[in-house]
Amino acid sequence: FLEETVCTLKLHEDLAGSSQADVFNPRAGRITSVNSLTLPVLKLLHLSAQWVKLYKNGIFMPHWNLNANS
Repeated sequence: FLEETVCTLKLHEDLAGSSQADVFNPRAGRITSVNSLTLPVLKLLHLSAQWVKLYKNGIFMPHWNLNANS
């Protein structure tokens, strides 16, 4: 059963696509996040990822999270 589950997991996600952006600002850029809900294989690895595209003169403000999940 586990082999079937692992073999059918989605292994690829296009983070660079503008239609997939989670956060979009026409003046600053876009942020796309991937976690175990959008890419199930990440649950096995206990990972997530973010892709940030900043436009020229865009600013990403430094921030801090209590649980460090950002």
